[in-house]
Amino acid sequence: MGSRIAAPPSPDWQQIYVRCDDASAVESALRDRLAALSYHPYDPFPGGIGTPPGLKDFVRLFLTPPLDGWLAILGACPPDVRDTLLVTLEACGPVLVAWLAGPNSDMARFVNGALDPDALGPFLRPDMSPDDVQRVRTQKLDVSEPPPKQSTLPGELDQLARSRNVDPGQAARLMDRLTGSLFGKLDRQSGGEASAVRNQARALLEGKGKGGPDWGGVGGRRLIALATLLTLPPTWREPGFETIRDAYGVARRLQRNPRASLLPDERDAHARVPNALDYTPLYFGR
Repeated sequence: MGSRIAAPPSPDWQQIYVRCDDASAVESALRDRLAALSYHPYDPFPGGIGTPPGLKDFVRLFLTPPLDGWLAILGACPPDVRDTLLVTLEACGPVLVAWLAGPNSDMARFVNGALDPDALGPFLRPDMSPDDVQRVRTQKLDVSEPPPKQSTLPGELDQLARSRNVDPGQAARLMDRLTGSLFGKLDRQSGGEASAVRNQARALLEGKGKGGPDWGGVGGRRLIALATLLTLPPTWREPGFETIRDAYGVARRLQRNPRASLLPDERDAHARVPNALDYTPLYFGR
């Protein structure tokens, strides 16, 4: 049996993953558990009721659509509520928790009511072993070089590249060159707006967004290295909660009024997550 640990109460970044394809079952389980904890749902987005007055405790989450056999739960909630939700999620499928907290950053499976960093075996890629996990956790990481970029290839293409021993980074750079001419044409037609969107998206993927998680530090690099050993989808850390929240709000606004005039930051949010309505908001308070 592996070691039992506790995740930091307030990590810089945290994400929960469930190996499950049934998003509706996970959503129902989360809603039922939050209701049992006396939390009440509310809808702060366009067309919703807004945030009711008098609430003191909040749970603000987004459930992603299934990808490569995984669902992710993004957002923040009190640590005691998080631990209760993990117990609930374990009934839906194997649960993995990743958190970024400086040198204490790590990934662990939630099993038998506790986080166990030594129980990642079921999540490992076929060509990886627990020895590889130990190697990543103990190796010295050079923080003087830029952190590895998250693959910008769609999930299926990224998997195909890896299965054929093609470096996903090289494939992504090739795709970037192929789309360069397209963005150039769009740039000329949009007065520079297309390049702005492209550059902002690239900065986001590199972890350079304002106030974003520090993926260039030792903790961030360790999480990135650990993720390459696992069957998590290549987009395991992006888009982040704030990105989805902003994009979802814009999508709801456009749903009500397709001709709505958008500000530049709203257009940028919509471009980053064009399928924002596929994500499920879980906003609760008490």
